[in-house]
Amino acid sequence: MGKAVYTLSKHSICLMHTVGLRTSASTRKLRLRPAPVYVLYYVARGSGTLRMCGETILFAKQQLYLIPPHSGAVVTCHTESVEYYVVSFSFVTGRLPATVEQHSREIMEEPALLPAGALPLLHPPQICRLIEKLYQESCRQCDEFRIQLRFQELLIALLQQLERTTAAHSSERSIELTIDFMERNFHEKLDVKRLSEMAGLTLSSFSRLFKQVKGTSPTEYLAGIRMESAKRMLEQNRYKIKDVASAVGYRDEFYFSHMFHRMVGVSPTLYMKQTRMKVAVASCLQYSDCLRSLGIEPVSSVNCFRYPGMSEEEYEHIYRSRMDELRAAKPDLIICDRHHGRFETEFKSLASQVVLLKEMNWRDNYEKIAEILGLQAEMDNRLQELEMRTAAARRQLQSALRGESFIVIQVTHLGIRLQGMVGHPLNELLYSELGLLPGKNMPMSTASLELAPEWLPQLEADRLLIHMNHLRAGSEQIYARMENTHVWQTIRAVQHKQVYFIPNWFRMSWSPSGREAVLEELLELTGAAELTGPQA
Repeated sequence: MGKAVYTLSKHSICLMHTVGLRTSASTRKLRLRPAPVYVLYYVARGSGTLRMCGETILFAKQQLYLIPPHSGAVVTCHTESVEYYVVSFSFVTGRLPATVEQHSREIMEEPALLPAGALPLLHPPQICRLIEKLYQESCRQCDEFRIQLRFQELLIALLQQLERTTAAHSSERSIELTIDFMERNFHEKLDVKRLSEMAGLTLSSFSRLFKQVKGTSPTEYLAGIRMESAKRMLEQNRYKIKDVASAVGYRDEFYFSHMFHRMVGVSPTLYMKQTRMKVAVASCLQYSDCLRSLGIEPVSSVNCFRYPGMSEEEYEHIYRSRMDELRAAKPDLIICDRHHGRFETEFKSLASQVVLLKEMNWRDNYEKIAEILGLQAEMDNRLQELEMRTAAARRQLQSALRGESFIVIQVTHLGIRLQGMVGHPLNELLYSELGLLPGKNMPMSTASLELAPEWLPQLEADRLLIHMNHLRAGSEQIYARMENTHVWQTIRAVQHKQVYFIPNWFRMSWSPSGREAVLEELLELTGAAELTGPQA
């Protein structure tokens, strides 16, 4: 009877070599020299860029990076110091049940369990805690076996996070495949159940993931694809609406018209007339300038808002004359702002289509106007010009102001309005796009703060921009009360006589030409317009 023969196959495990915490004390380049083992770098503090294998990536806090054997890297620090953990490890291979010591010489560069470069972390705090524990136990010179177990715990956590990230990316790829299918077959009858089966997901999981990835539901996304195709067909003015509806996947012409109006803002019939459409504007804002920037001259531009200080008789006369002007213009479309929402029913009796723009984001409203009129290309060109001019103005202001701070106050007949950094097109232009430094004690997370002049907070600013609103209603008296407060006299801008009265930049900030006018006036009053050369 022959003896049994046992063949022991090769096995491999990862063993940690060293763990350490290092700090770069100054802004400089760190050269991570090539090592014969794998090295993990976890950034605990600071930031910079990492160049490895010909690629440059961000080297930032709570990020983890794997450098493979014999691969060096260079970190360029962007902060005064960078603190990072370093964990080195390698694969040890051998034939079980031999001891690790017997085969510790057989270190092989097997395919890495983790990809080289930045590792995607779903939960950075978990990885940070595990690395800190590993480092602390190493410093206490705990049992080597215990330290290796702690390293295996870290490795397992990394692999689990990587697997979940890979699964998420796989799901996102399946979403992209369904989108590609929609774009090629939108004219057919498609339902979400069929798309979810293509993605290999349940109906609820597919809908939830789709919204996470694209920000909208699969049904809305498909409708958007269909409407874009419908718009292209309608622009040719040679298809009937019924034919367009059928071509983009709608059997019911009326349902298609309803969806088109909901998503585009105008009916298919009016959209077909856009090249010869007569457009009127009813707005306190500069929507007529928005039209002109797209090459459209409005047939009428009226403002029916009743401003404080107007008598009832005066307003009634103004209102009737402006409605008569609209009626005589016979517009196909009336574009109105949120201040004219109460007139929407009356406007509908004067035009076949009324578009009420309610958004506080000026760009969204501008894009809506361009979409309705089929002038997206003109809009893109105009926005590009504006962005270039804004960037140039930002450079001029930064060179001229050298860290001076600004606060904007609007004075009304009721009190003062202390402007914030967000929530209004002017706030965002000044502080976000132009990079002006906000003064202290102004609202940071709201559009404005309305106060009685006697309640003015202790402001710190180098320059004050004041807009006097509703003069006829008594804003000058409010301003005089503010000037007489003790706090007003303590403001640095007041003491240095850097208080500027500005026109209605609030209204001007709603159109491209108005925003450019704000830029020019701001450059003039700060002296930045005098700068020339490369800085400008």
